[in-house]
Order: sequence, then C-alpha cells, then structure tokens
Amino acid sequence: MHVDPATGRDVPGTLARYTVVPERYITPLPDCVPAEMLAPIMCSGVTAYKALKVANLPRGAWVGVSGAAGGVGSLALSYAKEMGYRPIAIDGGERQRISCMDAGAEFYLDFEEESNLRAAILLKTGGKLCSAIIVCAGAVTAYEAAIECLDYHGTLVAVGIPPPSSKISLHPLPLIDYGIRIIGSITGNRVDVTEAAEFVRKGLVIPKITEISIQELEQFAGRVNELEGKLVLRMGPKL
Repeated sequence: MHVDPATGRDVPGTLARYTVVPERYITPLPDCVPAEMLAPIMCSGVTAYKALKVANLPRGAWVGVSGAAGGVGSLALSYAKEMGYRPIAIDGGERQRISCMDAGAEFYLDFEEESNLRAAILLKTGGKLCSAIIVCAGAVTAYEAAIECLDYHGTLVAVGIPPPSSKISLHPLPLIDYGIRIIGSITGNRVDVTEAAEFVRKGLVIPKITEISIQELEQFAGRVNELEGKLVLRMGPKL
C-alpha cells in the first residue's frame, strides 16, 4: 500500500510489478522511451511542468526556481528552458550550482552567499526581476525571499511544503504595490503528464536517474539526497 499525496487515500500497488486500475485513469505513454526515463516524469516532472504552466508566462520571461537542485527543481529548470523561458536557479552550495547549470539554468544564485537575492537578480539580469518564481524548497525563508524577487504582476507558484507548524510572514504591501499573485500547484492531470512526457520523447528534457534493483534498495536507504537526479527502482529484470 502507499498513500496518494493528492488524495490521502491508501492505494494498492506499491512494489508490485502489476496492478489493476480503472481504464479511465490510464495515461498512454510513448513506447519509444525507456520506462526508467519516464518514471521521474510521473511525479517530479509533471509537478515541475504544471507549475510552469499555471504561471502563464510569455516566452522570454525570467523564471526563478527556488530549491533548484532538488528533484522537482532541476526538472523545472529543464522544462523552463525548453518552454522558452530564462531560468534562474536558487539553491545553496557549489555542488548544487553544477547540477543546476547542467539542468539548464541561465545562472545560479547561492542563497548562502548572497545577502540580498533581489539585488543579485537585478544585477544578473540587467535590471529585471522574475516574472514568476517556482518555490520547490520546503522552507518558509524560500517563500519570504521569493516575494521580494518578483516583478510587477509577478506570480509565486507554491510547490514546496514547509513543516506544518511553519508560518510564512509577509506584509501585504508588496502584493498590493506590485500586483503579485500567489498560486498553488500540485502534480498534474493526464493531459499534463502526456505533455510533460512529450518533452522527454523529443529529447528536450532528459531526467538524471540512478537505477537500482529491489535487492539494492537497502544500500540506498537514507542516501537519496547524495544522488544526482532521481532514484528509480527496477522491479523486474532489465530488458
């Protein structure tokens, strides 16, 4: 059993090679793409893609991705680039910088080094702020910093989930003065999955994966954050 994050329901099928689902919920996927490459798209990929869709931006817009080196954030950088946006990666550390630049970021901002993210963005973009920021980090500070980095009529897309006890503190004046909107986005529907998978089929978005067998699962327990990209569990023999 596993808990569906969208509904909270217990759903049979975890660690099973086959499961029975209602036909109306089946999403056709490209036959020519290996299953291990599509696996990250079913969760992280479609979450990133849908967040960019709901931001509703024109091509060429600056898009910040906070928590950009994570599973959702790195794919958001790749999708943003291929959707015609100019992605700005926000995360912390040199290893994360390399990962973000490989994923398609136009430039990287280290929040551990930058005392003023807004000023750093203005400097890097030649005086522009972000038309949208996708907050993938589950941290209150990431949300509070994002508000300050949005341009007029900018959009903050909430994806990362801070601890339940955490509260975001903000004054409404920046929202009023700049016409900022805040919108939440969670995964996506079957149309979003199909569209997100098409980027992979065309070779535009290439998820980084570490593929393991179920026998190796215990070796990787607790080490997911050390890996480059997503951990993909292979249930049967590699075909």
